[in-house]
Amino acid sequence: MSQSASVPPQAAGVKTVNSPFWRAGYLSTPSFVKFAQTWRGRAVLFAAFGLMATAYSPRFGPLWAITAAAVAFAGTHRYWAIMVITAVVAAARLLVGTPQVTAASAASAAEGVEGHTTLLLVNGCALLAFFVMAFLAIRWVHRHPASLLARRPTLCLVAAIPALALLASSPLLHGLPKVALWAFTLIFALYCWYLGYALIDQKMRSASPMQAQLGVMRPVWSEGPTPIGKGMGYLRKVEARTPHDLAVTQIKGVRLMAWCLTLYVLQAGMTHAFHETLAIPHLDDVMTRFNEGLPYPIALSWASLVLGYFEAIISLSIFGHSYVAVARMAGFRLLRNTYRPFEATTLAEFWNRYYYYFKELLVEFFFMPTFLRYFKTRPKLRVAFATFMAAGVGNWLFHFIRDIAAVAEVGWRSYLAGFSTYAFYCLVLSAGIAASQLRKRAPREGLLRGKVIPVFCVGVFFCLLQVFNDSAWDRPFAAHFGLFVHLFGI
Repeated sequence: MSQSASVPPQAAGVKTVNSPFWRAGYLSTPSFVKFAQTWRGRAVLFAAFGLMATAYSPRFGPLWAITAAAVAFAGTHRYWAIMVITAVVAAARLLVGTPQVTAASAASAAEGVEGHTTLLLVNGCALLAFFVMAFLAIRWVHRHPASLLARRPTLCLVAAIPALALLASSPLLHGLPKVALWAFTLIFALYCWYLGYALIDQKMRSASPMQAQLGVMRPVWSEGPTPIGKGMGYLRKVEARTPHDLAVTQIKGVRLMAWCLTLYVLQAGMTHAFHETLAIPHLDDVMTRFNEGLPYPIALSWASLVLGYFEAIISLSIFGHSYVAVARMAGFRLLRNTYRPFEATTLAEFWNRYYYYFKELLVEFFFMPTFLRYFKTRPKLRVAFATFMAAGVGNWLFHFIRDIAAVAEVGWRSYLAGFSTYAFYCLVLSAGIAASQLRKRAPREGLLRGKVIPVFCVGVFFCLLQVFNDSAWDRPFAAHFGLFVHLFGI
């Protein structure tokens, strides 16, 4: 989590290859790059991308190809195009009904506010209210750089959402106002870190224009609460500015989508082979059965745990590759979200390779503010405390805010009880990463001692830690700890 750890291996002089099958293929030759700059070449690239994206996601693949093309070839109006597309996509997501936006239905049922049209209008007004608030907040920070919101954006954001949730769950509100406040709170939670990046960008000498800031709040290449590609400050650095750069970036997007599709097929094959043929249960099923007092045999539990470790990495790789590929087709040469995590020889390196944009979020909002403010005369304590605030406190707060919709369904007591297990996970994770950063280890010679053993130890740590990577409110910490000792026959 140190400054050096925030630089991915892709940007540290390591050759970036999107697929091991194409280390030196025709797509990398100067002649094809030149062809990709023509209208015919662009049509070929987007046709190939669209076909692969549709094969991976029949529902969203065509949308990705069309919107990426619109952004890529908008020229000087690129950021206006992003803003319009983001607004259209936000409205479409509202109509389709994503879990985060429609979670207010729990509060609506309890308050007797029913009807699809009513809920749609409430959520639509809440979404509009959030963007108005975001516009005013960005303007405020730009004009008042000494204000609390400008100096402590993270503190303001992580305090505002629980405060709104407390008010929404209190007996002070009833009926439609209660449902409306829940809708606004849940949308705020979903867009929280996008707004955070926009507020931080206002501290730069040349802050991005407003249409750009609003356009990259959950753009088409970033579905969830973790901003893939961070904010406009980063996107401006990786924007393709010449036809040659755009062609190279889009070729990398096509190749990455091909690798994403390959992993998707591999994942399907693993599901068929291990879960359907060999009947190895999913890790979530193992946890549920143990909590119910019906544990699986130790050998089967171990098989589920190890398989779940590899499946989690493959799933995250597919998720990240698909969205990064869309961003590259739109003209932004983003680094990959997951980059060869099985090559990591330390815990800190694995954390850097596993989920890059989530790690960058924790560095930006928690590690660096802490690192620059506390224990300046004690270097080791400074790094350890900043790592704890990022991988520990920041990690916990991120998921606490992300899942806060559950409060409307189960209440605060059950919600906080569920997050006690995840708090333990964050504590162990941050301690491991801090120790990995502070440990001075002499380079080991040989393949076995220098590579195989360290990679194995890193894998064992994160594999076992999966047992506690859970925030389900109906599975207490005691059940997770019981499963952990059950793996060792205790």
